[in-house]
Amino acid sequence: MMIIEKIDPRKLKNIKEPFVIACDGCAKLCSVGGEEGGAELAEKLGCEYKLVPRCCSETIVKAFMKKMPKNKTLIVLACDAGFPFFEQLGYNLVPGAETLGIGGMDENGKLVIFRKW
Repeated sequence: MMIIEKIDPRKLKNIKEPFVIACDGCAKLCSVGGEEGGAELAEKLGCEYKLVPRCCSETIVKAFMKKMPKNKTLIVLACDAGFPFFEQLGYNLVPGAETLGIGGMDENGKLVIFRKW
């Protein structure tokens, strides 16, 4: 699993026509994406958000993006494995998260980084 952290929302404030994309995979497990992370950032930016089941699946991302207008700047709450699939589709993109490395959860549910980037 990728271990990621949020980018400070203040760095995202001046984006015109923002739209938050929240991954429901690793980003959710790291408390960055998922329903909660997407809704929280969208509220701070005064915009809409959508939940993508897994941003690291090209098939899912392509199907999802068919419904997205091109005039939005997409703030993507996903790890480095998912972001490139959005880049291929020609949208204005801003990363909303930073991948710290690869890790997992210990028996107490705490995130542990095994290999840092």
